[in-house]
Amino acid sequence: MARLTTGQRCGLVMKFLNGFRNPRVALPLASYGFGQATLDEGWTLLRAVVGETFSVPVRVPPPDPTLLARLDAWENRWLKVAEATLRRHYPDIAERVFLNLSRTTGIEVVASVTTFLDRVEPLADGDEAEKSARALLAERGLTDEVVAEAKRSSRRSGRSRRRRCRRWIGRRSRRPRPPCGRGTASG
Repeated sequence: MARLTTGQRCGLVMKFLNGFRNPRVALPLASYGFGQATLDEGWTLLRAVVGETFSVPVRVPPPDPTLLARLDAWENRWLKVAEATLRRHYPDIAERVFLNLSRTTGIEVVASVTTFLDRVEPLADGDEAEKSARALLAERGLTDEVVAEAKRSSRRSGRSRRRRCRRWIGRRSRRPRPPCGRGTASG
């Protein structure tokens, strides 16, 4: 089965939760204990993943292609090195670091690199095996300086987009959030 992106998974969860508006779906599952509390929990978990506020303009300014190209090159080089090294020497750690993570292109590269860094950096403060794995990655060239370079590029890519979005949003008046998707079967 093909791997799904987070957005695709969220879409499937939303379809699943919205399906409970149909009695033909809700009644059979109710006999297995699925009720309003479970439905509310599903909406709460989905909102925790995607957020509740609309905080970006309809047309998001395009990211800086130079930064994306730099991050993409970094990702293509270092994810290969890290994956080969960890899979060979620390397969359990490799499984955690690369869980649902793959090389990407475009704006998704920012999320991919950020996720990778968020998983690799804590290895230095982990148990002995994790510390050894991080040290081996440093020997292979994935040093703290190389990691810092990727973090700077990733932050710069996100920062320029956030600034432009804040300016756009600042021109709009604040409106109350729409009452949709509040976790009830009626709406």
